[in-house]
Amino acid sequence: MPCLPISGQFRVAPFFLRLLQLCFLLVPASVLVLSLGWILSLSAIAAPPALPVTDRSEIEVAGDAGNQSAQLPIPLANKLRQDLSQRTGIPAKTLQIVAATRKTWSDGCLGLAQPGELCTMAMVDGWHVTLSAGSRRWVYRTDTRGMSIRLEKNG
Repeated sequence: MPCLPISGQFRVAPFFLRLLQLCFLLVPASVLVLSLGWILSLSAIAAPPALPVTDRSEIEVAGDAGNQSAQLPIPLANKLRQDLSQRTGIPAKTLQIVAATRKTWSDGCLGLAQPGELCTMAMVDGWHVTLSAGSRRWVYRTDTRGMSIRLEKNG
């Protein structure tokens, strides 16, 4: 039904009136949904999920230089033992964690960039971990989740 002027006002067919009402409801709702999705995706990027903290997933080791003891996740401790075992040939089960301290590293290379290596320029939370076998010691730097591990040079 066409719009007809009736004393200065327009008369709109019921179908078009319903369509306009629907548009006024759907457009703001879709903008809200898209905005929330964008905000949630940013928060997922900005804050990586925290590691679960339970008694069975951590190992308590003494901190070094008078620091409080730290709770090093057992999967990370095992990963470090395995890496050192592959490097040295020493069985992983004989390698001991003697110190673990939480650290914040200055870059994505955990402060151990090689010549010509590019590192992200962001602070990285992680661990400073000392392993031993007999009188020999090795020191690792890791991020919190153990995705990046680096062995410090001895001496």
